Parts: sequence; C-alpha cells; structure tokens
Amino acid sequence: MAHPLEKKVAAVRQAIRVLTLVRGLAWGIVSVLGAALLLGMADYLIHFQDPGIRLICTLLTIALAVWTLYRYLYVPGVRRLADVDVAQRVERCFPHLNDRLASSITFLKQSEDDREAGSAALRRAVITDAEMELDNLDLRA
Repeated sequence: MAHPLEKKVAAVRQAIRVLTLVRGLAWGIVSVLGAALLLGMADYLIHFQDPGIRLICTLLTIALAVWTLYRYLYVPGVRRLADVDVAQRVERCFPHLNDRLASSITFLKQSEDDREAGSAALRRAVITDAEMELDNLDLRA
C-alpha cells in the first residue's frame, strides 16, 4: 500500500502529464495555424504562380507540425518522471520545503532496518514533517 506522500506525488505526476499534453497540443495548433497564416499571406501578397512553391510551403507546414508534435508531445510523453523528480519539481514551486519532500520519498523507498541509511527514527521524523507540511499546501497550484 502506498504512503500518502507517494499518492500525492503520483497525483502531481498525473497533473504534469495532463498539462504537458495540453501544452503540446496548444503548441502544435499555434505553430501550424501561424505557419499556414504566414504562408497564406505571402501567397496572397506575392501571388505564387508556380505550383512547386505552393507544394514546398505545404510540405514546410507539415514538417513544422510533425516537429512541433514530436518536440512537445512525444519527447515529454516518453520520458518517465520518477517520484524524486516530481518531488523536486514541487520543491521548486515551494522552496520552504527545503528538500524534505524529495528526501522523504527517498526514505520511503528504503528498508526500515537499513543501517547505511542512517537513523530510522530521524527518517520517520523527516517523513512525518514533510507530510504535515504538504497537508498545508495546495499542490494543484
């Protein structure tokens, strides 16, 4: 069963995925519409007579759409965010957490009787402190 901190981090990860998807689609739409508008205005002002130039403009618009969707949808979608990465992103938004959230996530993954991890009581205290601090924050922000 997942710890409440891990559940909150998972919820933030899902929100990041949704926002990345929306951002990627928005960039795709804006870039394609902008390119089409720009090339359409150029065609209107210059009056392209050669169908090859129109073909090149169309291919450029399609290439821009493919590149934009690759850059803003595919690349972020393939990359898997680890719990510690998400925790560090949250800490950038809330600097007063002072690495407690990322440390807590790391501590949760360690065994309770791991001698090399340090004091178990101290780790539990850090986890409890981070959990109380996170309860007072609006992570949707």
